Amino acid sequence: DHQALAAFAASGQATLKTLTGPQAANFVTDELTSISIWAALRTGDAATTKLALDALAASTDAELRVNIIRALAAPKDDAARAAIRDFVLGGGLRARETMAWLREAFSDASTRPDTWSWFRKNYQRIAEITGSSSQSRLFSLPDQMCDAGADADVESFFKPMQKTVDGAPRRLANALETIRSCVSWKSARGQDFVDALLAPPAPAMKRAAPKPPSAALPDPAP
Repeated sequence: DHQALAAFAASGQATLKTLTGPQAANFVTDELTSISIWAALRTGDAATTKLALDALAASTDAELRVNIIRALAAPKDDAARAAIRDFVLGGGLRARETMAWLREAFSDASTRPDTWSWFRKNYQRIAEITGSSSQSRLFSLPDQMCDAGADADVESFFKPMQKTVDGAPRRLANALETIRSCVSWKSARGQDFVDALLAPPAPAMKRAAPKPPSAALPDPAP
């Protein structure tokens, strides 16, 4: 719903401006904060991204930081994505936050191919940022890929490195199995699923009109 997205985005923009202004300390997170910030980043440009990065830099609230970091995976604007990626590669996020952002980025099917391309190109720097103790988790990130041939692409990239990273062979095997299962399901049932989602709603069944109450019988004659 474009109207709902626009409304949430406007609220998210206002939130980000508050978080970078003099009233930031008085801001209280509510149940709509996460989706509002996400919508603002999803529909915004590089200027919105700068607001989000400034808000993140100013925030020490754990919940708020999580909301912003997840939203940093949302932009469709190329310049916005480039700015966020430069921020990540520059060490702008903590190690755990980088992993959380990467998981969110890979979860978005619309930008996943671009994320995968960027990930491969910058893998060594990403591994440095996330640390050796988390490196095997990087092998699991592409397991949400679901296109034919994705398993071969993932395997060819990670296979030369897997013996040098503890736990990597198992994580890679699991990722490949997940990808293959998704591709198989998509091939067998994917179109049926899409058709069901796009099908017009069934017309509501008309309820039968209630029957009028039976006329009262006259009292028998005395």
